[in-house]
Amino acid sequence: MKDNATRFIEAYSIIESHLKDIVNSDTYLKFFQLVNEVSKTNEIIASNKKELIEYSQLRNAIIHQRGSYDEIIAQPVDSVVNNIEYIANALRRDKKIKYLIKDSFVYCMQGDKILDAYMKMDKLNTSKLPVYNDNKFLGFVTIKDICKWAVNGSKVQYVKDIIRTVQEKDIIFRSQDILVSQIISLFENDLKHGNRLFGIIILENDDINSKPLAIYTAYDMPYLINYLHG
Repeated sequence: MKDNATRFIEAYSIIESHLKDIVNSDTYLKFFQLVNEVSKTNEIIASNKKELIEYSQLRNAIIHQRGSYDEIIAQPVDSVVNNIEYIANALRRDKKIKYLIKDSFVYCMQGDKILDAYMKMDKLNTSKLPVYNDNKFLGFVTIKDICKWAVNGSKVQYVKDIIRTVQEKDIIFRSQDILVSQIISLFENDLKHGNRLFGIIILENDDINSKPLAIYTAYDMPYLINYLHG
C-alpha cells in the first residue's frame, strides 16, 4: 500500500505533466507559473489555483535531495492527498469535446418552415435553434419568437422572417479540439463580465464556416461539470 507522500508525489507529477502539455511552451516554467498561466482558461486549475500553489510549496517540504536521490522526509495528511488526487483525476478526464459529442447537431435552415422548426424544438425540448444558410450561422429562432408569430397571426411562413440575430459577444465558435474545462471557463468568464452566452457552437475545425457539430448552452454546464468531477 502506498504511503501518503508517494500518492501525493504521483498526483503532483500527473498535474504538472498536464499543465506542461496545455501550455506547450519551449520555455521552462516553474509549477506555480504553469498554474497561473493555465488557470486563465482551465476551470479545473482556476478553481483549485490557491491549493495548487500551496501544494508546490508542500512538495518541496516533503522531498529532500540527498546526494543523487530524493528522500521523503514528511507525510502529508489524508485530506491533502485526497484533494490533489481529485484534481489529478479531473485533469485526466478533461478531454477534447469531440470525444463527448454523441448526437447529431440539430439546427434549421433559413428556408425551413416555422412549424418545422417548432417541431424540432419540441422534440429536443429546447427553447432555441441555431439557423444556418449552408454552413454560415445566421442567428437563432426561439420559442418566444414562434409564440409571438403564432399569436399575431402573421402570414410569414419561413424561419428567415423571424430570425433573432445575436451580437458577436453572445455566441462563441470553437473547434472540436477545445477541452471540456475550457468550455466551462468560457461560460463562467462570460457571467463574471455580466453577459450571458446564447451558446458555444462546436465546429469541425477553426474555420468559422466549417461544419457545425454541436452546441453547448448554460443548461449543459451541470453535465460537463459532473463529467469532469464525476
